[in-house]
Amino acid sequence: MKLSQKDLKKYIIYPFIISVILGIVIMFTFKWGWYDYMERLTYDLRFKLRGNIVTDNRIIIVSKDEESKEVLKKRGGDFTRSYYGKLIENLTDWGATVIGLDFEFSHPVYQDPVQDDNFANSLDKSGRVVLARFIQSGKPVVPFDEFREVELGEAFINVTLDPDGTVRRLPLLELELGEDGKFHPYFAFGLELFLDNLYPPEEEFPEVKLSSDKNNIPKGFFDVGKMRFPDHMYINFAGPSGTFTKIPFWKVLKGKVDKNIFKNKIVLVGSTIPADHDFYKVPFSGNEKISKTKTGVKIVERGSALMSGIEVHANLINTLIYKNNIKRWVTTTGEKGVKLYWLVGGIVIFASLLFIFIPFHLFISLPIFLLGLISYLYLSYFEFTKNFFWLETFAPATTWMIIYFAGIIYHRYMEAKEKQFVEGTFGKYVSSQVVKELLKHPDLLTLGGQKKNITIFFSDIRSFTTLSEGMDPQDLVNFLNEYLTEMTNLAFEYDGVVDKYIGDAMMAFWGAPIDDPEHPVKACRSAIRMLEELELLNIKWKKEGRPQINIGIGINTADVTIGNMGSEARFDYTVMGDGVNLASRLEAINKQYKTRIIISQYTYELVKDKFISRMIDKVAVKGKKEPVVIYELISEIRNLPETKQKVLKLFEKGLSLYFKADMKEAKRYFAAALKLDPQDGPSEVFFKRCEELEKNPPDANWDGVFVMKTK
Repeated sequence: MKLSQKDLKKYIIYPFIISVILGIVIMFTFKWGWYDYMERLTYDLRFKLRGNIVTDNRIIIVSKDEESKEVLKKRGGDFTRSYYGKLIENLTDWGATVIGLDFEFSHPVYQDPVQDDNFANSLDKSGRVVLARFIQSGKPVVPFDEFREVELGEAFINVTLDPDGTVRRLPLLELELGEDGKFHPYFAFGLELFLDNLYPPEEEFPEVKLSSDKNNIPKGFFDVGKMRFPDHMYINFAGPSGTFTKIPFWKVLKGKVDKNIFKNKIVLVGSTIPADHDFYKVPFSGNEKISKTKTGVKIVERGSALMSGIEVHANLINTLIYKNNIKRWVTTTGEKGVKLYWLVGGIVIFASLLFIFIPFHLFISLPIFLLGLISYLYLSYFEFTKNFFWLETFAPATTWMIIYFAGIIYHRYMEAKEKQFVEGTFGKYVSSQVVKELLKHPDLLTLGGQKKNITIFFSDIRSFTTLSEGMDPQDLVNFLNEYLTEMTNLAFEYDGVVDKYIGDAMMAFWGAPIDDPEHPVKACRSAIRMLEELELLNIKWKKEGRPQINIGIGINTADVTIGNMGSEARFDYTVMGDGVNLASRLEAINKQYKTRIIISQYTYELVKDKFISRMIDKVAVKGKKEPVVIYELISEIRNLPETKQKVLKLFEKGLSLYFKADMKEAKRYFAAALKLDPQDGPSEVFFKRCEELEKNPPDANWDGVFVMKTK
């Protein structure tokens, strides 16, 4: 469309100028502080939308709480140091890795010095206690000298607040208050450095390198040893108050708890008593309730609006362990603040184009506006949840909306003046059919596939036909739904795609549509987790009087055809090929060997360094001429029970002799394995097979390949 000089100004030049002016005004208002306030609210909202994430089960909180006050009859909340000493002794005896005390021990107990001696003795015997130091009136307050001589270390427990009174980040290292000429970590960071064998490996804190041009450490960061950290770390809060395991102080003191849960754990000891005023707003705060006792004292419970200081430290430790701290892209001050202006400037350009576009294609510009807004908001949320990235949201989204709605107002005004012309323009260039066509994505609806290396998974319930015959149809459906829901969730947890359900069977795959080099590992890990979850379901079902089940799983990695397949009217995103068929055969072959997870040699070669597996056999499955080496997937690499290790070694030796056709000697090893574990299915199968081959020896050309006659 060729525009007149008048229309050029009306529809392009003026809208562009208005867009730029609005953008400049918006950027000018950044210095008023409203932007930071609103951006922090969107940051908090992202946590609430995301919900809880995984926590490291090594982190345990011992809570000095209202319950402990009542049990120990310490209504004032002041616990004697003999309590803390006994607590340390118990935790040490029970195998805690490190113990952090979020309490002040800066003064001696003048009335009872023996308490201090006993407490110091407990610290000395433990050798794994980090005590608290804190900043008061700009000066560090440190533990009593007698305690400093025997402590493992000490760390600052101060919690810093953003201008709106919310805790979102904490410093890791005190860079200014080194009164003894040393740097001192903050509480969570000190405990994490201990776990990384950096603090305190010697008498002094490990070497710290601060930001400078000479050492190429960027501004806002520092190095400890070979690791780099930000000066202030944004905490990736795992959930609201109560997310971490919390055990009352009195139970640990009196040994009224399972002692094994503390073995190799990071134990944080702190107060959750409201009267101690150690509670803070966090991103999850805002819409929960706080219960009250009869006396009107607020009790902070799981999901409450405030979070105790010790839980804040626990969240930071969890963040450090998982290395999933939130990284902020821009700030409104300093050199990086320029990035925000560039970001908003870019939004202004795109919004101005949309502004110009409005009068010609109103019904298209609105979806584009919404698509642009939603896409940016989704990108912001995705980056936050998946990449732990705080992408500025409020200013870009607000700029986009202001300019768009300014465009709407501007063009409505122009429409009132020249309604007939505008209506003619709309009628000529826009139709509902065009809008519908633009909202579709034909490129995603075309048929066809591509070759891709992925990992295919099949699972099936054993003896399902018998099970189904004994259940009411509705109960059976509910039973299957519960089982498949849990299995599906675990596939999704490890980035799998559930292809289809075939009755009680499930097919899934990893490595598509998004490329993932870890697809064999994730598939195997998901399979192991499914068996673990099934054990829990069976326990639950047994209590409910419902049947327990067992499943078989087959996993294969192969090049297959993957894509949209079907008719033009209806199709599915699925996979096809011999590799899929082999995975299905492997699932069924579990019955032959009395195993639960069998993987092919192709998967085994890609995961053998991360999982414990054992070779089971060389088989020629139906439909394939070449034999395939199959393996039983047992567990992730960790310390197996000694008996299991012996069984695996005996089986491995027996299998080697079996392939050499030494059936008599092989049978002896399989028998030895069965003696240690009568339930070891592969040993039982090969023991019987050896007996049969002893009676009917194989010919001289026997290659040990077992031929499957059925699918």
